[in-house]
Amino acid sequence: MDKLNSISLVIMGIGFLLLAKFMSGLLLQALAVSISIGFSVVAIVRSFREKKEKNL
Repeated sequence: MDKLNSISLVIMGIGFLLLAKFMSGLLLQALAVSISIGFSVVAIVRSFREKKEKNL
């Protein structure tokens, strides 16, 4: 379930990046890009935590 959750976060991040391409206005583009980066960071952190828990 956690793996599916992190995959969905990555897909949402990619979606926000695509949304930023079609948005007009620099502020909206910056907001969408920052949201997508945030989703990616959360997914990466979750995957590292899962690996650490499995090793312990």
